[in-house]
Amino acid sequence: LEGKTTAWARLRELENEKVRDLRTNDYQRIIDNAVVEDSKGSHPLSRSGKEKIKHLVSQLCQKAMEYDIIDKNYAEFILLEEKAAVNKGVFSVDEIRKLYNDATQNNDYTSWIIISLIFTGLRINELFTIELKNVYLDDGYMIGGEKTDAGKNRVIPLHAVLRPFFRNCMENTKPGQKYLLCNKAGRKMNDDNFRKRSYYPKLE
Repeated sequence: LEGKTTAWARLRELENEKVRDLRTNDYQRIIDNAVVEDSKGSHPLSRSGKEKIKHLVSQLCQKAMEYDIIDKNYAEFILLEEKAAVNKGVFSVDEIRKLYNDATQNNDYTSWIIISLIFTGLRINELFTIELKNVYLDDGYMIGGEKTDAGKNRVIPLHAVLRPFFRNCMENTKPGQKYLLCNKAGRKMNDDNFRKRSYYPKLE
């Protein structure tokens, strides 16, 4: 609601205009010129803020079309700048070696999980939902994956590096354990808890 109220305030300069007379360039001008004033001065409105304005304009146009005031949704032609690409860091060979040494020499569970993520290409939530019944160590693969139809229940090869760790997990299960990797109680690990309590501290 707050975002919609702020977006509505941005459109105030058009309040005396008739909707039937407004076109894409009228809305585009407002979005392009939108700025934010803060302690650091004046700077362009964020992309997410501009998206909220565009969304509100689209809703207004849809309502006007419903009453036959206009015949197209002019918000569809509003242009926003491309989202900046997120530069995700990758582990170097030396970093992987450090993690592997920590995993094997210190039997560190967190390092083993990170090594597992690297060597399987799985996301954290995907790795934590691998069920014991879907791990075929002797055949060198497991079944898992999420997010897209193509990615679900896919065959995931198991590198020889991972097999001792996974075998140990399978040989030391808790009563009623369902998943390959689990917390101390034998339950499914929580993604957020792992990131905050184990993953990020280990990276440091």
